[in-house]
Amino acid sequence: MSTEQIQNTNEGQGNPEQPPRKSKKKQRNSRESQQNSKRKQQNSQKNDIEYPGSEVLLNTITREYDAEANRKRDIETRAGVLIALLGALIGFYATALDFSFFKKAHSPIEMLCFSIIALLYIFPAIMQLIAFKHLINVLKTFEYETIGLNGFSNENGSLQVNAKFPKDKLEYAFVDSYYNIVKLNSKANDTKANLYKKGIEKIFISIIGIVLVYMIKQIILLII
Repeated sequence: MSTEQIQNTNEGQGNPEQPPRKSKKKQRNSRESQQNSKRKQQNSQKNDIEYPGSEVLLNTITREYDAEANRKRDIETRAGVLIALLGALIGFYATALDFSFFKKAHSPIEMLCFSIIALLYIFPAIMQLIAFKHLINVLKTFEYETIGLNGFSNENGSLQVNAKFPKDKLEYAFVDSYYNIVKLNSKANDTKANLYKKGIEKIFISIIGIVLVYMIKQIILLII
């Protein structure tokens, strides 16, 4: 067989079909273009965000708001317990007052001593009443602020308007509102805390006064 015939037979048999390379390149190019478009969208979204840290600020300020609300609740609960104890103390002290020792006074000096004791009796009662007033003021309603529901109403259309705002701008607006609210509520809680401390101080002074009055009375009675 000649060489020409061998070449013709090889050309006749042909090579096995191979997958086209152009389709693979097209797939790769389409994938790369999709990835590039996604990256561009992400970069455009990042560039559109005006307040990227607004979410962190909102979470922080809402925690402060909850802390002030819990602080108010704790102070009022403690004040209520002290009012109950103070009421029992006032009742006990009122029944324990005894001015019968005035009958034993026979001289001006004795009358003077017993008058001093009577005045000392009044001092713890005054402290108890002042403490009671402070604790009652703790339970009074001070000016507390909240977000309110004006921006969540469909009646005036504010809900639809606010829903169209970007997330970061809406969060930033809430941060500003919460800051002003927490500031006012903190001042109200500080006033409540100061009144609570004053009430406790007056109760301690009253208890010390009761002990001192009882001791002075017994000493004067022993002398006379």
